[in-house]
Amino acid sequence: MKKVLLISPYPYSKTSRGMDVLTECFEELNWDTSHLNFPNVFYTVQKTKQFDTTVNEYIAKKAHIPYVDSVMKWFPKILFSIMLSYQKRKASFIDFDQYDYIVVESGKPLFLLDLIPHNTKIIYRQSDSVRHILGKNKFYIGLEDQIFQRAEKIIVVKERFKKILDEKIQKKVQIILNGYSIPENLNLKNPYKENSSNAVYVGLLKLDVKTLKSICLKIPNLTVHIFGDCLTKLDSWKLRKIKNFTLYGFQAREKFLSYIKYANIAICPFKVWGGMKWEGFTTKYLNFMYYNLPIVSYLTGEESEFEGMGVKFATDADDFAAKVYQVVKSNEKVDSKIDFKFYSHDERKREYKEFIDSL
Repeated sequence: MKKVLLISPYPYSKTSRGMDVLTECFEELNWDTSHLNFPNVFYTVQKTKQFDTTVNEYIAKKAHIPYVDSVMKWFPKILFSIMLSYQKRKASFIDFDQYDYIVVESGKPLFLLDLIPHNTKIIYRQSDSVRHILGKNKFYIGLEDQIFQRAEKIIVVKERFKKILDEKIQKKVQIILNGYSIPENLNLKNPYKENSSNAVYVGLLKLDVKTLKSICLKIPNLTVHIFGDCLTKLDSWKLRKIKNFTLYGFQAREKFLSYIKYANIAICPFKVWGGMKWEGFTTKYLNFMYYNLPIVSYLTGEESEFEGMGVKFATDADDFAAKVYQVVKSNEKVDSKIDFKFYSHDERKREYKEFIDSL
């Protein structure tokens, strides 16, 4: 029986996240499957729900000093190397030699690259590009450059992530798009007060405080519900006194899906920065569209990705609030014309299992 270790900054859960789907597929194809949650810092997501699994689940030892690229992007090689050594020690209990394949997700799991023996086959799953989205420190970016060279297989989620790679590396790349996972016959109860108006966001991308304030203050009869680790503690503190704003943090899928299903509108008021052009159409939009929610968003990726889907893109905080007001006032629903079967959990699993069978 082949052995595989998957390394992700998130614990293994039954969700539509690519690493979760990939882990599930290895398990179902009877691989001896292990999953390492690395790194483990104060903001590490905790698993909200237990489920039956044969996957060996590990979590790195607690690192009291996290690597924060926005603060440490200036680190010279010696300081970055010290941080790297500190983080690697937190996973020193793992015997990396015992695995036939190790799947490394983009981001901090790259810190463990030097611990992986050179005779062990590496699969790199790039959920987000370190160079274009996650990092600015050149030594952090350098780790991704190294894994591109070392990996036997590379999985990316968009064609344009493949096209920016060297031609030699492109030959190792397989594109497997993200999908969504909404169980059939899920009994979701309406969590909102009768005759209330509600906006919802679920995701990890950081949100813009000014825009959230604009929505809440200009539309006082609309309650804004935010799920996920998408606001800094300072930003949360700035918003907590607004009566029609609620931040839930991470919650079980059944809870946030009920808020999506019965909402009037979905909002994506992202913090606008250069890396947003590399994000684009993601699972969060699919979840909103599945329930025919109208969506107001700041542009992410390329507008052509959203053609015909009915997403309204705002230009600034005032425009965002105005578009939200008009949508809520019209009480519209939107048919996004999405092929939900293609993006379904079963179809994503089929593609991942074909990938695994090719190893």
